[in-house]
Amino acid sequence: MASDERQSEPLNRPPRVLVVEDDPESALSLTELLGCLGLESAVARNGEEALWKACEFLPDVVLLDLGLPVRDGYEVARILRQNPNSSTALIIAVTGQPEDGERAYQMGIDIHLAKPVDAGILMSILLDYQRELSG
Repeated sequence: MASDERQSEPLNRPPRVLVVEDDPESALSLTELLGCLGLESAVARNGEEALWKACEFLPDVVLLDLGLPVRDGYEVARILRQNPNSSTALIIAVTGQPEDGERAYQMGIDIHLAKPVDAGILMSILLDYQRELSG
């Protein structure tokens, strides 16, 4: 994680998390987990919608499925990194293909998790990141 590039001012609210997932059940599971952690979340069902939601929602964290319709997760990550409003967001790739990890890092993704995502690991990452942002 490139913490030196993250927000320099402490965050005085819980991080906003954009869940980008085309499978409705997976999206629901992730948003329920985020809700239990007290985190605000929004859902996008495809890559194009993810880019629009990122502009409106201004997420601090993006949970990004790589195998998306319309625009794949790699392209979404690349575009998010180029946008000043999302360039410092923590991008966590969530995919069914563990071998996607190397390409994910090359496209600007910070963390790669294979499906099914271990809720304990994801919770730990998000809580650590929340502490980091809180200063």
